[in-house]
Amino acid sequence: MPIPIDRSRTRAMRGRFDEALTLVTNEFAGLDGDRQYRNAFARLLKPDPLERVVMLGTDQRDHFVPALRALVPTVVPPGGRVLDLGGGDGRTFALIADRIPRGTQVSILEPNAGYVDDYLSYLQTQPHLAAGRAMVTGFDAMDAAAPPDDSTVHLVLALHMLYFLADPGAGLVRMARFLAPGGALCVVVADETNGYTGRSLRAFLDSVGGLGPGADPLASIARREALFGDTLPGLLSTALPDRRFEVETHHQPSRLYGHTLADLIALSTIAELADVPGTDKFAAARDLLRDTPEAVDLRIEDDGPRKGMWSVSQPQFLMILRRAGL
Repeated sequence: MPIPIDRSRTRAMRGRFDEALTLVTNEFAGLDGDRQYRNAFARLLKPDPLERVVMLGTDQRDHFVPALRALVPTVVPPGGRVLDLGGGDGRTFALIADRIPRGTQVSILEPNAGYVDDYLSYLQTQPHLAAGRAMVTGFDAMDAAAPPDDSTVHLVLALHMLYFLADPGAGLVRMARFLAPGGALCVVVADETNGYTGRSLRAFLDSVGGLGPGADPLASIARREALFGDTLPGLLSTALPDRRFEVETHHQPSRLYGHTLADLIALSTIAELADVPGTDKFAAARDLLRDTPEAVDLRIEDDGPRKGMWSVSQPQFLMILRRAGL
C-alpha cells in the first residue's frame, strides 16, 4: 500500500523540501519557458528500463489507452484514416498501432519537426499502415498546412494538447468537422481544478496576487474543463446543425510520479505555469507539497513498478465524441 505523507511528516522533512527547491531552482535558472517545459516534461516521459509500465513519470496513458484500444475497431475501417493532433514522436500512437486496420492512412500534426521525423520513422516500421500528411505546425495554424478534408477522418486523436489552443471550444468544433459518419474524436486533458499542476498554479497566484491585467489562467482552465460538462454539445449543435454527435466523458484518477521531491516540484510547470517566466513559481509548489500534502494526496509508493517513487494526484478527463451515421 502507498505510504501517505501528512503534515507532521512534511514538517519533519522540511530540510528535504528546501533542498529539493534549491536543486530545481539551480537547474531552471536562466532557461526560457520552452526549455523549462522540456526539462520538466522529460521527467514525465521517463521510461521504465524493465518495461513494466509505459512510463515511470505518470500513469495517464495506463488509464486512457485501454479505452482507445477498445474504440479503434469500432470506428476505423480497413483503409481508413487517422489524424493525430499534437502527436509528438508517435510513442502514444504506438500503443494502439496493432489495433489499426490494414491500409489505414495516418496523418500527423505536430509543431516539433524532430518529433514528426521520429513519428514517420516509426510508421515505416508498421507495414500495415500508410503515412498520410505530416503537418509541422500548431493546431491554430493547421488550415495553412493543407489538412485532411472535412468528413473524411475515422479517428481523430487530441491527447493532452488542448492546453495549447487559443480557443479550445472552437478547436473541438474544428476537430469534429473532420469526422466521417461513424467516426470518433478522442480527447484527453488534465483535471487542473483538482490536480497537482492546477493547485500549484493557484498557490503561485495567491503568493504573487495574480499575473497582471489580461492574464487569467484560472479562467482558461475553467473554460477548458467546462467543455467536458455541458458546454460542448451546444457548441456543436450551433456550428454543425446538420450532424449528430454522441459525447461520452470519463474522469480518471491518474497520478504524477517522481524519483525525488525535486522531480515533483519540477513537474508543477508542465501546464499553465509553463508560461510563467523565472523560478519563483517553484517555491509555491514546494509550499503546497510541504504545507498541505493532503490537497494533492502526496505519498510514497510502496509496491509495484514505481516502488519508492513520490507521487501526487493528477486526474484527467477522457472524452469520446462519436459522429452518428454509417
